[in-house]
Amino acid sequence: MRIVTDTLGSRGKTERLVCRSDGEMRMMRLLDREVSESNALFLNAKRGDTREITPIPDNDRIAVLAIVQANIPQIALP
Repeated sequence: MRIVTDTLGSRGKTERLVCRSDGEMRMMRLLDREVSESNALFLNAKRGDTREITPIPDNDRIAVLAIVQANIPQIALP
């Protein structure tokens, strides 16, 4: 998914508007109490960055056990 907005700070959580691979825009949230080493890359992402979240959240809330990885764009060579 691509990060569309900068961090939208709310009390007790971090929210970001993202564009999923299916083109749908969603507001993803990570509660402060659920930040872990495996999902912290969601907090550090900048606008325009891409992230992969495993498992994909059903309710737009990133779980404490979710794994967030940075995606490196693949460049097609001629």
